[in-house]
Amino acid sequence: MSRIIEPSRPRSAKPSVVLTKIGAEPAPLEMKVRLPGELAETFKDYQRAYLARHGEAVEGGALAAKIIAAFIESDRGFATWRKANPEGGG
Repeated sequence: MSRIIEPSRPRSAKPSVVLTKIGAEPAPLEMKVRLPGELAETFKDYQRAYLARHGEAVEGGALAAKIIAAFIESDRGFATWRKANPEGGG
């Protein structure tokens, strides 16, 4: 009985994967923020509420980034403006 040998596929073809290239995102923006007294206390309370809800503490910078992202995502006026100004100029 003879065996059929199929040609091998070229190894240069790139596999299709869902994960994007690491480092493809823009570099993070480092910010230093000083919160005034009452807002600082409110922010600390928010950290405590996060801990109570999720059972783990969150670092202030990570929490601030999430809060800013949530605010920007909810701002429909900004979304409209951004679509009209795609190059980031303004």
